[in-house]
Amino acid sequence: MRRLTSTAIATALGATALLVPATAAHADEYETIQTDIGVTAVGPDSATPGEWVTYTLKVTNWGNSAASSIVRLALPTGTTDATYEERPVVTSQVLVNNLPPGETDTLKITANIGSHGNAKKLPASFRVSPGEGDFPLYRDTNPSNDTANIVTENTKEVVGARLSLKGVIRGAQWVGRTHLQKVTITNTGDRPTHEFRLRGSMHPKSKGIVHVKGVQGANGSFHAAGLNYSFPALKPGASRVITLAIRTVKQPGGFGGKYQVGGGRAPLAELDLRG
Repeated sequence: MRRLTSTAIATALGATALLVPATAAHADEYETIQTDIGVTAVGPDSATPGEWVTYTLKVTNWGNSAASSIVRLALPTGTTDATYEERPVVTSQVLVNNLPPGETDTLKITANIGSHGNAKKLPASFRVSPGEGDFPLYRDTNPSNDTANIVTENTKEVVGARLSLKGVIRGAQWVGRTHLQKVTITNTGDRPTHEFRLRGSMHPKSKGIVHVKGVQGANGSFHAAGLNYSFPALKPGASRVITLAIRTVKQPGGFGGKYQVGGGRAPLAELDLRG
């Protein structure tokens, strides 16, 4: 029976996870093999994104002729570092070479599982294929067993939009002097916010907002004793920094402001800088 050369197979796969032994055949001597190669798979029932997982595949030749097959991997979105026999799978393909009739080859694929967009299910799919183009590795006589699917439960608790507030006071805290109150808003959740609102009120001994920075693109205003701004959406992990220049009007002691941020699908968060 005539088969593809190792050069032709390697060209079809690109960089592959397996080494292919050479044969004496030539492309112009190639004739299509008819056989039935199928795949089954076992994987984790549950996992947390970022966890290392193992998928165990069994590729079986149910036909009457030996043939090579390509296993195509479709792992959960965000999955990285897939390996087979400690070799990187860089093309989402693994070659099972020259599988005899009635034989089964077991493949263990390890990978750092992705979040699949924080979905509740982390689906993976494995499909055996004769390849594409003018020189398929074989003609499949039973496509019904070509694909195996694994559905893994995502055990990560998905947090929606969540806003946090942190702040510091800098500068001279004396009558007639200007100090700065720096407030940082961060979306610590897994989802973007919608438009959200920041409100602030100054301590009676820390009145006199004279300037606010970091509110570009926001709607709202400030006055001596407080502020009220509506900000555009904030992506997960992103921050907005608002800096208030404050002129103190009474004796030292009791500086700072009280701030609230929320809305846009995010629960209310508070920060009290008053001391």
